[in-house]
Amino acid sequence: MGILSGFKVKIVTNCLEKKLDIDFGQGSERTGWYYIGEKKILRVTLPKEHGGDSLSKRIAKKVINSLRLTNQEFRNLYDCPMSGSDYEQKIKSLIQSNEL
Repeated sequence: MGILSGFKVKIVTNCLEKKLDIDFGQGSERTGWYYIGEKKILRVTLPKEHGGDSLSKRIAKKVINSLRLTNQEFRNLYDCPMSGSDYEQKIKSLIQSNEL
């Protein structure tokens, strides 16, 4: 299984909602914001997958890019070694280095 394979839509959604506290709306594309404090930092969109319960590689890559993660960091977020506070530290680091 490749690094971008096997991401279940429900698990990705739950992971982002619970670990990163992103609230996705309902609709054809579910969009949510990642906040630090009261400030909107990143917009994340989870397109509805049709015909399967796993993210396609193309959609997985879009989600990974919107979260500003590497493929391995996303795998760690999905598999649980990366916590919400670990992710927040990464984003703060990107902000401080003007990469975000």
